[in-house]
Amino acid sequence: MGFNLNAVTQPNGIIQLLEVLFGCVTFSIVAAKYPFGFNSNWLVWCMFVWCFCFAATIIFLSLEISGLHSKIPKWEQIVFFYVVAACLSYLTTAVIFPVYIFQKGGCSIHFESCQYHAAASAFACLTFILYAVQSFLLKGTGKVSGYVTTPPGILKILQAFVACVIFGIVDQGRLYKYNEATQWSIFVFSFCFIVTVVILILESTGLSSKMGPVPFPTLTMAYSVLAVVLYLTATVLWPVYLIRNGPNSFFKDNNICVTFFSCLNTVLYIVDAVLSFLKCK
Repeated sequence: MGFNLNAVTQPNGIIQLLEVLFGCVTFSIVAAKYPFGFNSNWLVWCMFVWCFCFAATIIFLSLEISGLHSKIPKWEQIVFFYVVAACLSYLTTAVIFPVYIFQKGGCSIHFESCQYHAAASAFACLTFILYAVQSFLLKGTGKVSGYVTTPPGILKILQAFVACVIFGIVDQGRLYKYNEATQWSIFVFSFCFIVTVVILILESTGLSSKMGPVPFPTLTMAYSVLAVVLYLTATVLWPVYLIRNGPNSFFKDNNICVTFFSCLNTVLYIVDAVLSFLKCK
């Protein structure tokens, strides 16, 4: 065991250094503009993601430089899971920060403040791209394996994560109690989330091969098609019946975010359905 300086000269190490640098710049800009704390739960979430990923990436990089990572079982899988989680978390901040901060942060009052917010958003987006590139690099090494590293597995992780983001937005605005359309949409989000997590568990543990007389890939394809149809209804009903006829304008930002993430999940389920069909063909 010794210091491995090559860890910071390889593409993966260089990307990690850039992640640390850009992440530090992101939360430093926001901290400088809000020295007395944050007035929004979403600001707290963004700052938590930026600070946590900054610290975690430093820890991973330090372990690789010191050579201690060689003593940790399944190191590549651990790093891959972390990078995917960081990528998804940064994606939420790249969307949430401009939506909630630009519209509520006073850009129309102070141009300088708007510049700071734009810079923070830009660096958050760049850091998200870095984590996305790193996940593809790690996947390309061939050292990570298992269902969650396959395209269908990654898609299902994305679907479950996006659903969790939707639940957080909906709960913050209590958007689920106003009419039948929103209640149906919540049912769709919840049903698809539960089934997706169950499929992830069954595939990851190998129990899917022991399921009933119908081949599991066929069941997965049927569910993917059903999820696409359900999400399409929710994606249409939510903006039509809630954004236009919402109880007051305070919740409009939340509604826009729910609509965006439901559209994102619809696309993910469409891609998943296509891959499932090709696998069964």
